[in-house]
Amino acid sequence: MDLDTARRHAEAVLIVLQRAVGPQEFADLSAELPKNFAALLPQGPDIEVISTESFIQRVADRAATDADEGRQAIDAVLETLAMRIAGGEVDDLRARLPVEFHPALERGKELSGGKARRMRLDDFAHRVAEREGISLDRALEHVSAVLRTVRDAVGEEEFLDVTSQLPAEYEALVRR
Repeated sequence: MDLDTARRHAEAVLIVLQRAVGPQEFADLSAELPKNFAALLPQGPDIEVISTESFIQRVADRAATDADEGRQAIDAVLETLAMRIAGGEVDDLRARLPVEFHPALERGKELSGGKARRMRLDDFAHRVAEREGISLDRALEHVSAVLRTVRDAVGEEEFLDVTSQLPAEYEALVRR
């Protein structure tokens, strides 16, 4: 495993540990760590993150599908979204979405070099359809289901930061 991947995994484990033991116990634990661990420790306030199962179920319900197809939709849409928005926004989403979805976000960010790519909605949907092996109409349903669930998971303010980078045509999918 490369060093950057190992760092991300260590950060994810420390975030989960903080949530599991609580902020006070985690503060006691982190005080015992060597100073060079500071860069890996969670920064800022603890952000509540929706559970993976709940996120998948919401997408599956909204897309009228099963959990397996819901998971595939999440991966395809998040990877494509991470290609479409700036790298800093991808990082903000990573902080608010379950760790299991981080690889899709990272793949998209790597494919775009961390720079937002212009992408009309139909191009976005075509990429999702291709990744999932589904029709364009079905891909649009998946995009809508995932974006609406992302909005629920990250809150209106963060979602506005993400969607402000998207053309107005995307808005109709979120309002469904």
